[in-house]
This record gives sequence, C-alpha cells and structure tokens, in this order.
Amino acid sequence: MLDLCERYSVRVFLIMERRANAGQARLYTLAHELHRTSDFEAAKAGLIDRIHYFASDAELDADLRNVRRNWYAKYGHKYLLYQYELHRLGGTQPRLPYEHFTTGEFRSTSTEHILPQGPTDPCWLETFTEEQRSDLTHALGNLVLTYDNSVYSNHCFTRKRDGRPGEDTPCYRTSVLRQEQDLAKFPTWDPSTIEARQLALAEWAMQRWAVPQLPGPALGEEDDNDDDAGLG
Repeated sequence: MLDLCERYSVRVFLIMERRANAGQARLYTLAHELHRTSDFEAAKAGLIDRIHYFASDAELDADLRNVRRNWYAKYGHKYLLYQYELHRLGGTQPRLPYEHFTTGEFRSTSTEHILPQGPTDPCWLETFTEEQRSDLTHALGNLVLTYDNSVYSNHCFTRKRDGRPGEDTPCYRTSVLRQEQDLAKFPTWDPSTIEARQLALAEWAMQRWAVPQLPGPALGEEDDNDDDAGLG
C-alpha cells in the first residue's frame, strides 16, 4: 500500500503535476473503508484506479518523452533523478544522500544543465539553433544531478566531460555520481543526444513507477469534481 502511495505521488503530482487535492475525496473514502473493513485488496484496487484516472500510462509516457516540457521547473525533478541514480548504482550505497541535493548550501547548484542555460561559447551556438536551445535546455534529457554545477559553468561539453587537459579538474568522467559518469560515454552533446537520453529516462521511469492495469476503464470522480483536475 505504501509503495502504491509513492507511485501515486510520483505519477500524479511530480510528473503530471495535477493539483494538490487530486483524488483527495476518493482517497479519504478508501482510507475510511480500509479502516472499517481491513480489506487491503479493495483499497489497493481503488488506489490503482485513481492512479490510472489521473496519470494513465499513455499520458505519463507522452509527458516523459516530451523534450519541450520544462522539467527543471517541475517540483521534485531531483527526486526522479535521485531514484535514477539509485537504479544505476544497482544496490550499492550512494555516496551522497538525497538531502545533499535538496537542502543546505548546494541546494541551488545540484542540478546540472548539460547544454548550459546561458551558452556563449561557439561550441554550443554552432551545435544548437536558438529554437533548439529554447526547446531543449530544460528537457529531462538535458538535466543531471551533480555535486556542484558551479565548476562546470558554461563550458563546452568536452570540457565538462573530461576536465581541463593536464589538470585535475572536476568533470563528468570522474564524478561520484553514476549518472554523470554515464555522460562520459557520449562523444558529443547535440539535440539528438538529448532526445535519446530522454527516451532512455522515460523508459526507465515507466518501469520504475509501473502500476498494474485493472479490468475495465478508470472510474470517474463523482464526489469532489476532480475529473477536471488540470495542471498546477
């Protein structure tokens, strides 16, 4: 049940950005019935139904693949990327706790835009058109957790990837984060690379927060008008 609640939160609130009370009345009813009857199977079925109603697989997949979505503005994007880090570690204990990225002095510098937000070097201006920079800068495929992005500044991808030649400078290749190390495998960083990485993240996320399908369509919301829940 707790696992389903986490999947509800990620799918409905983090990814689809439904309003904060999406499904609240129905969830209260399910909780009351669970307390009264101890029927966990019925409660789980009701929760699964609400997940698919507010964040169906088709909607979720489309949003995750959409490179024009501003993932940097999504509250909780660091949670998704940290879960991806745990996945890449494959059970190994992470060297940096989640709190490093969300609290304290590094809170504002722990999300790295691989294509910088303010590129000035010709290496970026010649690789991305102005329209592509506008569309892709905040795409999920262009974001990665980092210890402190101030060391990368607006440098070219090869500098970020390999550091300064002959010097022991921080770079993706020597990062303590597995997802940054993965970036060292890319020879270049261009629009097609961002799209490919976003697709890979989308496929992983669909598996990580998968929810079984119930027979029949998801029920509508009759008791709190959440059937018109929009973004925000």
